Amino acid sequence: TAVALSHALKPYAEGGRPSCFMQPVGAGHDEPIRRGLAAHYAQHQAPSPPPPADADPALLELGARLAESGDRATGVPACSGCHGEDRDPRYPRLDGQHASYIADQLRLWQKDAHGDTPLSRIMAAAVRNLTEEQIRALSLHYALSRPRETADAEGER
Repeated sequence: TAVALSHALKPYAEGGRPSCFMQPVGAGHDEPIRRGLAAHYAQHQAPSPPPPADADPALLELGARLAESGDRATGVPACSGCHGEDRDPRYPRLDGQHASYIADQLRLWQKDAHGDTPLSRIMAAAVRNLTEEQIRALSLHYALSRPRETADAEGER
């Protein structure tokens, strides 16, 4: 969403989230310009490429379970707690995102490579104990999940 994208640009602008690509973009613009950029990109996001048709059903089941319930044994919270239907607009929607993007971002949070912001600290703690299999499972789950607005609109046809 535009709010999530705008919120993500702020740490780049303030130097709290390092990136040789994004920091110059964020730092070069004031808050109204960053909000405009975020709104533009939120409106023009390309659809995610389809995930592999031969995805392992057990992996997909694991992804759905982690997204909805987390994993108490390892302290991994449910993704839907922050990224679900009634989410805070600062948290991005994950449904329909590229599987490779989600997996890469989870790995970066595990390495504390997203800077030191309140929201990045939440994500770093949430993904700390994810295994590589769980990362693949969540990535596939969300890549296959369709955004609710899209699913609702198609149901009305």
